[in-house]
Amino acid sequence: MYDPDTVHQYREISEDLKSLKNQTMGFTVQLPHSDRRLRKYRGVIGSRPFQQPGIHYFEVHVNFHIHKQLDNVNFVFEIGIINRRGDVDSGHYVYDHRNAWSFCAQHCEEHLQLCQWCRHGGRNLAHSPLSGIDAGTTVDVTYGFLVDTDQRRLTVVDCTNSRKLHTFTNLEVTRPLWPVFGCHWPSKIKIDMTLRTGNDIHEIPALLHTE
Repeated sequence: MYDPDTVHQYREISEDLKSLKNQTMGFTVQLPHSDRRLRKYRGVIGSRPFQQPGIHYFEVHVNFHIHKQLDNVNFVFEIGIINRRGDVDSGHYVYDHRNAWSFCAQHCEEHLQLCQWCRHGGRNLAHSPLSGIDAGTTVDVTYGFLVDTDQRRLTVVDCTNSRKLHTFTNLEVTRPLWPVFGCHWPSKIKIDMTLRTGNDIHEIPALLHTE
């Protein structure tokens, strides 16, 4: 589940702690005080980390609707893992951390549309087109994340289109790996990121069976 004590004050999670949404500009939620609440990172941390040894799998269903055209500075969402929990709140994103492995959606100047990026330490390891950037664009997709601490790998798949997007290798697993989730630009886009774990997942994608 999402950890309600960490959710940023300008983001919202559902009562069952499985849905994360951004909010319209100027809307403020009165959240109870928490010393663990994120101040910079526009999102939330998972309620528990992935620890060695073991193989862990979770999914995130991402639904968003663009209501104002995106431009070349717009960063839409991020799903990642990080092995230093205290580093999460050092900025709005974790993709530039050497202790984080990030999957995110951002405007791409090469393709002139929204692309999916896999990054580590600020380096782009893979990216592919996701959608257009015009107002009225809607995307509904489920991503799967297989964390294998034994093999030190994180594999990201597009479950909706049965496509493997990238496998991160050489994860640093001597510390617990915390999942993090961020969503951005409520002035231009409405996002709902629903976390699926355990019995909420009906089957693991076949393309992961060879991992």
